[in-house]
Order: sequence, then structure tokens, then C-alpha cells
Amino acid sequence: MGKYDLAKDLFSKVSSMKNQANIYFGLGCIYESYKQIDSALYYFEKANEYGNIYMKKNTYRILSKIKNQEGDRKLALNYAYKCIELSDSIKNQTKTEAVAKVNSLYKYQHTEKENVQLKIDNEKRKIRNYQFALFVVLIIFFSLCYIYVLEKKKKAAIEKEKKIRLLKENQYAESLDCIEYNNKKISYLEELLQQSECQRDNFKKQLVQSQKELLELSNRKILTSQNEKSLLEIAFRKSEVYRLFHETSNNTDTEIQNKDWKELRKEIDTTYSNFTAQLYALYPQISELELHICYLIKISMPVKDIARLVGRSTPAITASRIRLYKKIHGTEGTAEMMDKFIADL
Repeated sequence: MGKYDLAKDLFSKVSSMKNQANIYFGLGCIYESYKQIDSALYYFEKANEYGNIYMKKNTYRILSKIKNQEGDRKLALNYAYKCIELSDSIKNQTKTEAVAKVNSLYKYQHTEKENVQLKIDNEKRKIRNYQFALFVVLIIFFSLCYIYVLEKKKKAAIEKEKKIRLLKENQYAESLDCIEYNNKKISYLEELLQQSECQRDNFKKQLVQSQKELLELSNRKILTSQNEKSLLEIAFRKSEVYRLFHETSNNTDTEIQNKDWKELRKEIDTTYSNFTAQLYALYPQISELELHICYLIKISMPVKDIARLVGRSTPAITASRIRLYKKIHGTEGTAEMMDKFIADL
């Protein structure tokens, strides 16, 4: 009885707690265990009043047992039916809650999957944006490089054209054609001198006379230069290296050595006013083989002999001459045009 009183006292002290249904149910169980059925029924009814569906099921189960023990079969059966109904309700509720949990879990997983997919799509979009930005940067970079190369080529072509034009002007200024042109101007100036004599215009006469003397001086310089070039060319054609190359072209037993090419270059540069330097100025990337071809063209070697001396086929030499003309002039040309250019250089 001591434990019973202690339990009863404890339950009485906690009667002010919010979960009164559990307290009433506990008191009912205590009274029921000590066969105080009326008190037990009272507290079970209270527990049933304040309890949830689970509490009501348990109280109906105990009430059914008590009424069955008392012999009240009808009421016991009534409580049993209510207990069964509540059990079914609990099962349905449990199923509903389970379905709700499954649905909630599915929605959560689906949402998480969508979030993951969204993150993946965002990352892909970022990568595509980076790739597009990189593509644009590369396009701009290569466009600028292309424009730079075009501008560089354009400037190089203009510079090359200026060099070619200046070279031709210098060649013309030292040519017989220039002398002929000057002679025509001198004849015209002589007519003006005669007119100034008749008109007694001394100032005009002095001016025309000065122009005439300058042209005559220019012609004398050209003739002197032409004579000097002729003498140098005659001396060159009598040189040992000139004879060596022409004889070797007809003699398969003799081979041209590297020192022979150097000597030929030296003699050509002396005779034709820095011939090699002029070629480099027009085409800085000219190869040693191409230089040798130009040297042999300059000394009037036939194409077949040039091919043998440099160890190439005749078609290869023809192709090299065409390629050289394009590299030097920046325009298409023929092998014969290259030969004439070298001859005039």
C-alpha cells in the first residue's frame, strides 16, 4: 500500500501539468490494479475525455476488459468495438501519414533533384558563357593579329615598291636612255638659246645656258660611269673565277668549292656595285641557293648549266626564278623577267 499511496500522491501533485490525459490514465491504472474499480473507471473516463485517439483506444480496451470482468458483456462489447474502430482509424491515419511522408520525401527528393539539375544547368551556362567569352576574345585577338600582319605586309610591299622604283630611277639615271632624253632636252635648249640671241635677252640666255651645261655634265657623268662599268665588266669576264665557272659548266670532272662561290660573290659585288647587298635589301630572306642562282644568271650562264652547278633540275631552276621574282617584286612574273631584272641590277 505504501507504493500505491506514493504513486497516488505523485500523480496528485502533477495534476496541474498540461498532459492531464496521461495523468488520468496513470491514476486509472493504479486504481484498477488495486481493484478500486469505481475510481479506476472515473479516471479512465477522464483520460478518455482529454486524451487523443491513441489514449482513447487504450482506455476503451481497458474499460472493455473491466466491464467484461464485471459481467456487463454488452458494454464490454461496445467498448471493444470502439477500441477496434479507433485501431482502424489509427491504422488509416498511420497509412495516411506514411503516404504523406512518402509524398513529402518524394517531393523533397524531386526538389533536391531539380535543385541539383538547376545547379548543373547553371554551371553549364557559366561554362558556355566562359567559352563564348573566350571565343570572342580569341576572335578579337586573331583579328587584331591578322590586321597587324596585313598592315605589316602592306607596309613591306610599299617599302619594297619604293626600293624597286628608286632602283629603276637610279638605273635610268645612269643609262643610255637617260643620255638620249638629255640630248633631246639639250637640242630644245639650244633652240631657246638662239631665240634669246635674237631677242637679246641675256638673263634668259644665261639661265638656258646653265641648264644646257648641267645636262651636258650629267651626260658626261653617265658616259664616264658607263665606261667604268664596261671596263670593270671586261676585267671581270677575263677573271679566273669567271673562267672557272664557265669552264666547270662544261667539265663534269671539276667541282665548285665554297671558296669559289665566295670569290665569285666578291668579284660580282665589285663589278656591279654591291650586287649582293641590293638583293638582300629587296629580299632579306633570300637563301644561299637563291643567291648562287642570281650570281650565275648575272654571269650569263645558261639555265641547264645553272641547274648542274647548283645540283638542281632545270624545271626547279625555272621555278626558283619565278618565285624569286615574286618575292622581290611582290607581283607575279616569269623566269625571263627575273633574268632581265638581274641583268639590269
